[in-house]
Amino acid sequence: MAGSRTAEFAHACDAYREFYLRERFAWENATEQETEKKQQLTLKSLLIFYFGKLCDDVELNRISRSYFKGQGYNFDSLMSQFNRNSPPIKQVAPPDLASITTHNHRVFLRRAYGLAIEVGMCIKNPCHITRKNLYYTSVVPPEKFATREQVKTLMSIGEPRQRLAVYFVAACGMRISEVAALRWNNIYTDTLVIDSHLTEAGILPGLKYGIRTLLTVTTELHQLLEQIPRQGKYLFEKRGGGTYANVNAFRRGVLKDLLQKAGLTAEGKSFHALRHYAVSVWVSRGIQIEQISAWLGHASPAITLAVYAHLFTDKKHYCYLFEKPFFCIDLSSII
Repeated sequence: MAGSRTAEFAHACDAYREFYLRERFAWENATEQETEKKQQLTLKSLLIFYFGKLCDDVELNRISRSYFKGQGYNFDSLMSQFNRNSPPIKQVAPPDLASITTHNHRVFLRRAYGLAIEVGMCIKNPCHITRKNLYYTSVVPPEKFATREQVKTLMSIGEPRQRLAVYFVAACGMRISEVAALRWNNIYTDTLVIDSHLTEAGILPGLKYGIRTLLTVTTELHQLLEQIPRQGKYLFEKRGGGTYANVNAFRRGVLKDLLQKAGLTAEGKSFHALRHYAVSVWVSRGIQIEQISAWLGHASPAITLAVYAHLFTDKKHYCYLFEKPFFCIDLSSII
């Protein structure tokens, strides 16, 4: 099935996308009698159907190419597993999927079933996902977010470009991959445009859940920029010139020693903890979750609530309440 379609199109992704669009239209426009007569899809066809949707999403810039590449690995692994033994999706029960132990593979298959339910191919999702228990060496589990004192420490001991990186995450809630890909022409007087991110394949256009994000900034950002010599196209370039190869290289070259000096590494906190700090500030100011989700670049407020639920329910996690009506937090007392 897939081979003939692949031969018809110049690229395999075109075949998967065409299969998805054609099958979705057929299922969504079929009557009940036609639906009963339609041949049951197998797991292999379901994987192709869902991957075709991802091909369509990346073509329409709904998802980034780096995210699509990661899903491609999951697709290839599952296809090799169900290439020979591929039962109908309506006959699959939870025990049949017990051999799939990789979390990302189970997420991929569960989302594929979710799409099948959406268009009417089946009514049950047999792929269950259980969260693994986390075991800590200490009695109290580590907090995910950085405290205001830790942010203050980072801004006081860091070099100019390290302080700038801290500001982008702690004040604007950006991802580390987005910070590493910032260009000088992304920054305007009162607006920050995020339109690319650093991946294993280098800096690519687009974001995880969209084409670009617009953020409002305050004068603190421009105060920090004045301390950075403007050389090259990007804000964060290697000392010898050129961009970093991937996020790990950026983390080692810019942030590793700073996090160690501030003690975050010893507490099990990464640079992403500053993003949690930004959310805690917004929550303490009473900003609506829909707005926070948009600033973070999440696909939906449901994802924001799932990740940051502790900040919305427990007031002891509130780090600081700022009175100034700025979008980004005021770091004037720290800079």
